[in-house]
Amino acid sequence: MENKEEKLNIEPVVKYIGAGKQTLSQKSELVTDFGDNLQKLVQKLANTAYFYGAVGISAIQIGIPLSVCLIGVSKQNSAVLVNPQIISASDEQVVENEGCLSFPEIFTAVSRPKEIRVKFQEQDGTEKELDLQGIFARIALHEISHISGKTMLDNVSQLKRNIILGKMKRITKNGKIKHDERVLTAISEMAEKEDEQ
Repeated sequence: MENKEEKLNIEPVVKYIGAGKQTLSQKSELVTDFGDNLQKLVQKLANTAYFYGAVGISAIQIGIPLSVCLIGVSKQNSAVLVNPQIISASDEQVVENEGCLSFPEIFTAVSRPKEIRVKFQEQDGTEKELDLQGIFARIALHEISHISGKTMLDNVSQLKRNIILGKMKRITKNGKIKHDERVLTAISEMAEKEDEQ
């Protein structure tokens, strides 16, 4: 019998926090096949983002290390970026709070460029460039960071990072979010790794 996630064609992203080999610190591979598998991946990313009310999502967040992300604030105003690269960024930085599907209930201030230019491919392989500013620039930078194996925690101080990891550990232990055992294990490992540094 199909479970809810399969029926809705979504992926429960929380279970992929550091799960197995598909960790958030893994760099994603370039997409070279623009066939049906890519289209199915994009649909799953879109469904998952809209299900969770997210403004962006990267393939690595659902355990697939491919250079694909979706950015947008609604179904009508979104874009799929395949093999995205930041080719220019403004000197002006803006500090705003960010959240992340991979770190439920966590928000932290992150400084990012106000404007960027992104080079990417569309779902059919067509190359494009896009100028983004404000919230769209921030979402794109956040998701492209995931593709590079980075998270918003890489943009904060070591002290704040440790505080956030500790909060994540408490959240999952208290059962405030749905998870499987890999989440607790991964968060514990991340916290231990930070303690060793």
